[in-house]
This record gives sequence, C-alpha cells and structure tokens, in this order.
Amino acid sequence: MSFAIALPAATVVAWVVGGPALGWGVGLGLLLPAAFFGGTVVVGLVAAKLENTVFTGIVAASWLVKVVVLLVVMALLRDAEFYSRPAFLAAFVVGVVAWLAAEGIVVLKARVPYVEPDDHAGGGARPAGSGGA
Repeated sequence: MSFAIALPAATVVAWVVGGPALGWGVGLGLLLPAAFFGGTVVVGLVAAKLENTVFTGIVAASWLVKVVVLLVVMALLRDAEFYSRPAFLAAFVVGVVAWLAAEGIVVLKARVPYVEPDDHAGGGARPAGSGGA
C-alpha cells in the first residue's frame, strides 16, 4: 500500500521540482515496476485456490504476457521525448529494488511451518504440506 502512496507523491514532487519531463520520467519509472510486480500479485491471489500445477502455469503464463507488454511499452517509449530518461531509469531501478525488498521482508516475516506435528502415536514430524500417509 505504501507504494500506492509513494508513486503519485514522488511524481508530483518531481513535476513541481523539475517540470513535466522529470515528472513523467519518475511517474513512468515507478509505474512500470508497480504494474509488472503488482500484476503477479493479482494473478496469484486470483489463482490461489486452484491446484498447484494449474496455479504455476497461470502465473508463468501471466509473467510471459507481462514481459511482452513491458517490451512493447519500452519500444514505444524509446523515441519519445516527453519524459526525462535519466529520471525514468533512476525511478525504475528504485521501484524494482523497493518492490523486491518489500517482498523479501514479507517472506521473511511470514510464519510458514517447515514441518507439521504428527498426531499419530510415536510422534515425529513430516514435511509441511505432505498430507500425511
């Protein structure tokens, strides 16, 4: 959610400080990673209730579609002069690093068990998600 606040705030600040070219550069540079990674989150949440193999296929297919869309957008922006390229690059790198850092923090703070306690006589444990038997 903080990315949803930081993106427009950084764009407005860049626009006020450096003009429209800087604002467009920062806005586009932050929007592309947010859309790319956010798309994965949305697809993952929608497909989460499906079987693992179907889930994996859907997420992989969505990733391929996003890469193609990203390449098309980058090709369209290649010759455009309405935005600052250095600002775009800096904001793009900051956006990617910030998103990946946030995902890393979420993974590190998640409480996912490595093993599940065995309720059968004799104790022991089995790998999480093994379903027993």
